[in-house]
Amino acid sequence: MTRDGVVARYRPIRRAIRQHLDGAVKYSSGRAIKDAARRINLLANGTIAAESFSEMTLAFDLVVFGGKPDRSRAIDRYARASHAPAGSVEATVLAAMQATTFHIIQVKTRHNIAGIVVDDVFRQKELWLMDEGFEATLTNGLVLATRLIYLDPFYSTAGVSVPLEKDILRDALFSLAVRGREFGPETLDDPRLPEAIYAAAVRSGAMSSIAFGGE
Repeated sequence: MTRDGVVARYRPIRRAIRQHLDGAVKYSSGRAIKDAARRINLLANGTIAAESFSEMTLAFDLVVFGGKPDRSRAIDRYARASHAPAGSVEATVLAAMQATTFHIIQVKTRHNIAGIVVDDVFRQKELWLMDEGFEATLTNGLVLATRLIYLDPFYSTAGVSVPLEKDILRDALFSLAVRGREFGPETLDDPRLPEAIYAAAVRSGAMSSIAFGGE
């Protein structure tokens, strides 16, 4: 594998991710978007009051990938209506996005081909994360909360990534009433965790330091 080959595969994947995110948001109502914004402290007097587009994407993430017991996810409604040809990059990426999982990762080093190597902190494994923007800008040791999709042989972010200072995680866990319990992989599967982290990130102003989804 060469850098040129990996980058050539990655760029259509990134375009497809953005295409699907834009499409899936349209399968959410304005009321659902406002409700998501309210839950992460972005609603003031009935109006969305995000200080940056990066903050707004946190609400979009919740309406696309979040779900309620009585309602399907926007990403799944969008996928059912999709006409992406079987086996195409678009179809492959969309299926991966439906299976996305939430992670807390720490930047370890640059990958020897392209992208970066990260530690999946609580699942205790090393991942190859392909993202040209992250490769160019992120410093080793930085911790992020993000949704990842797997597109053999690498992972990619499925949208937003939140710089995760200890205070943000502590604030999020406190709001989930899990203070005093050991944080582990099972907590990552709690659908309330992304919402709690996003709300804590908004309160801290952390989203001003990172762009949406890398490049």
